Amino acid sequence: MKHILMTGAAGGLGKAALVELAARGYRIFALDIAIENLMGCSSATIIPIQCDITDAHSLLCAKEKVQGLTDRLDAIINVAGIFAMHSLSEVDPTEVEHLIAVNCMGSVRVNQTFLDLLVPGQGRIINCSSEVGRFAAIPFNGPYTISKKALEAYNDTLRRELGFLGYRIIKIQGGSFRTAMHARTEEQFAHFKETTKLYGPTLKLLEPILKWELRHVHDPRHFTNALIKALEAKRPKSAYRVKNSPLLKLLTMFGQRFTDLIFLVLGRMAR
Repeated sequence: MKHILMTGAAGGLGKAALVELAARGYRIFALDIAIENLMGCSSATIIPIQCDITDAHSLLCAKEKVQGLTDRLDAIINVAGIFAMHSLSEVDPTEVEHLIAVNCMGSVRVNQTFLDLLVPGQGRIINCSSEVGRFAAIPFNGPYTISKKALEAYNDTLRRELGFLGYRIIKIQGGSFRTAMHARTEEQFAHFKETTKLYGPTLKLLEPILKWELRHVHDPRHFTNALIKALEAKRPKSAYRVKNSPLLKLLTMFGQRFTDLIFLVLGRMAR
């Protein structure tokens, strides 16, 4: 039986993948800070472990529990992540720090803590990035984008470093999926509209675009399928792009100057 460590296992994407991987015969150490959401899943193949991935002591306690049951991991999967929407000129800097702490540094801490348990020369690390890590940065998604672009740089550097030792490091660049995080996007946009002192007219103009994006979300099974490929392919890709936004693809297709021009025109229309 193969052993997997997964963070963010109680979230929408994590839990959907967790159930499918257990059905495929994997034994998963399911880490999450909200462990109560996993108690109904506890079994011989799913072992819930409460853990705060931003805290070194919490991670060491989780490692002790894992080592009480196995001395090897076949894969580490970092799914844990949070989202925030605001303008970079108005957001509380501590919120940006928190996103980086979870979305990037959480993976750094987890991978360092558990690396010595990965099967030498065979183990895989899968870091769940985002389409925003791949595409041009867009307004008002800055805190989240910063954290994911940092994760992209970390993932690519780690892939080349651990490649010397035979490990496979893979990233998944997912789009929008039907999860609780998706629902919170609408809530955060509403809060942003109420609290901004600089961008009221701009947000009113952009709202139909956001609502279009929110309507075109995808089933989490697409993410799970990509994750299974990353785990089981004999020669996995270094990156799996899953249901990325066609609008973001279009912006990127014509380069940075085109992207800047689009937002300049929209800004003038709002004013």
